[in-house]
Amino acid sequence: MNDGDVLVVFQSDLDVAPHVHSCVEEVRAAGTRIVAEQAWPDGLPSTPCRLHLGGTLSFFTDAGAALLLASASDPCDSTFRLDLARLEFLGLRGCAALLRGTRRLREHGGHLRIEHPRVPVRRVLDRGLAGALNVSIE
Repeated sequence: MNDGDVLVVFQSDLDVAPHVHSCVEEVRAAGTRIVAEQAWPDGLPSTPCRLHLGGTLSFFTDAGAALLLASASDPCDSTFRLDLARLEFLGLRGCAALLRGTRRLREHGGHLRIEHPRVPVRRVLDRGLAGALNVSIE
């Protein structure tokens, strides 16, 4: 595993969604390097249907990220907001993880709204999520 391949979640999101906190422990136990940072990513209050991700979403973190996203998006009925402002690297496997993790939400008419991706991450999203149903990048 590359030393830089770490998925970052934020404690403020875990505080409003305890079911996601337990999923973080499961993902960590399965071998994905995942860190919970204390800082509020953008100063906005967290909500149960919103998650911030940082670090890397690569071959080494995609399985854990898919499980985490499934747990976070499961209770949402309409829109699940995923803030990627702190995501430093996204590979095509990471895009597949975004789709796998939110499949149930999207199949039931929900919408994945990806917010604030950095320019390099946005380029990968544009390519990797082209044609995906119920997904928008803002």
